Amino acid sequence: MATIISRRAFVLVLFLLLSILFLGISYAQESSETSSGTETAGSTKIAQVEAKRQNILENVQKKREAAMERVKTARENFQEKLSQITDEGKKNAVERINNALSTINTNKTDRWASALEKLSDILERIKNKVSDAEANGADVSAINELITTAEGAIASATNAVETQAGKEYVIEITDEETLGQSVRTVVQQFKQDLRTVHAEVIKARDAVRQAARALVSLNTTSNESSGSAPLNNTLQ
Repeated sequence: MATIISRRAFVLVLFLLLSILFLGISYAQESSETSSGTETAGSTKIAQVEAKRQNILENVQKKREAAMERVKTARENFQEKLSQITDEGKKNAVERINNALSTINTNKTDRWASALEKLSDILERIKNKVSDAEANGADVSAINELITTAEGAIASATNAVETQAGKEYVIEITDEETLGQSVRTVVQQFKQDLRTVHAEVIKARDAVRQAARALVSLNTTSNESSGSAPLNNTLQ
């Protein structure tokens, strides 16, 4: 009877961990809207933006494929150790969690890569609007500093996402008695890694927002001083 209770408790703990994995790290994402103003970027700039966006996705995929190859032996060892577990409940729960780690990491890094693509595109639009303002005599030194900061934040976040995509998480099974602790260790590390990358993506988003707000202020100031029509806002 004690063995049955112990097994049920173990499986319950693992399912709770799995629930936390899916729900606890499901961050709310805030969207940004772009205005429908006239595009000022030429075909060359558009091509550069598209190339940059494609590079992010390609690099994420390459990192992921390299990681899968790198941990191939570890996954084989995991399956071998898993087959030695006599408790079917524990075995099934651990296998589901191990598979979930890879699936969640893929989904998260793909989503963040897509978000960074959009931020890069938005920042490029802002730069084009600033170029227009500068051509009309506006002082754009302050907003150019914010643009530089945003470019650095996007680059840092992109590197973090690509690095995370190159990670694979495999539960190291030593014996059945320490199985629960082995699972908790990997899950906790995984959650911390995701939080770190997510923070970088948020920094990039906030940096682009600051540049966008500065563009709105520049638009207002230029309009008041020159009486010209306002620039099309890139972000609101």
